[in-house]
Amino acid sequence: MPVLATTPTCAISISPFENSKVAPMIDLYTWSTPNGRKVSIMLEELGLDYTTHTIDIGKNEQFAESFLKISPNNRIPAIVDNDT
Repeated sequence: MPVLATTPTCAISISPFENSKVAPMIDLYTWSTPNGRKVSIMLEELGLDYTTHTIDIGKNEQFAESFLKISPNNRIPAIVDNDT
């Protein structure tokens, strides 16, 4: 007797904010390094809106006082969730 393959069902959810002009709740502070890319890949895969802020580690921007308030250990990537 042949085995029939079944296709799993897929639930589609539609965000109430899909067509709105709401600003992204997540700020990503990063640079083009392997670790910096990992977080943006994750956010893309999750389908979350975010704003990218570049921190040029070649110019020592990670030591700027404004960035140290976000990431006291001067490391990128850093994420700020504005919804909390």
